[in-house]
Amino acid sequence: MRILALMALTLTFLGCGGAPPPPVAQQPAAPPGPPPGSTEVHARGERQVTATVGTAGGTLEIDNGARLTIPPNALSEAREITFGHGADTRVFDNREGIRPLSGTLTVSPPLITAPGKPVTLSIRHRGLPDGYAAADLALAVESAGERRALGMGENQTRWENFPAVQRGDRLEGELTELPGMRLAFIVSR
Repeated sequence: MRILALMALTLTFLGCGGAPPPPVAQQPAAPPGPPPGSTEVHARGERQVTATVGTAGGTLEIDNGARLTIPPNALSEAREITFGHGADTRVFDNREGIRPLSGTLTVSPPLITAPGKPVTLSIRHRGLPDGYAAADLALAVESAGERRALGMGENQTRWENFPAVQRGDRLEGELTELPGMRLAFIVSR
């Protein structure tokens, strides 16, 4: 009987794989990251940049130095925003007294910011053309739904001018609504 008990104990020991396995080291859990949109975003791209911007705001910049700055609390929730070069236009070439100072830019999707929290669009600037003063600066915004066909492949668009200022080596314009259309800095008299 004793031999049977010893054999049963031996088989139990061998059946369990011998010695108990060593304890597994527990990796500390990484702290949870901040919720989307709760940290300020800084993103840069070549012709276009896309980033998720939330209530903390952020800055999107492209290769020509154009910048879109969204202040904290301007947006009520995180949104994916694309900022970049827009399709070229010749609309300013056809009007006397208007000269473009930048290529066209786009921001999509359309944005409306919280009251008192405008976005700032800015570009590098080398100086005003001869005959124009700082009071002639404007940020031109293409109006949504204002395109009219003129002929084969031609469209006439409507642009609305908003005040712009020169700060150091940059031109800046502030807007609380961006229609998702083209924008450009101009001088106009």
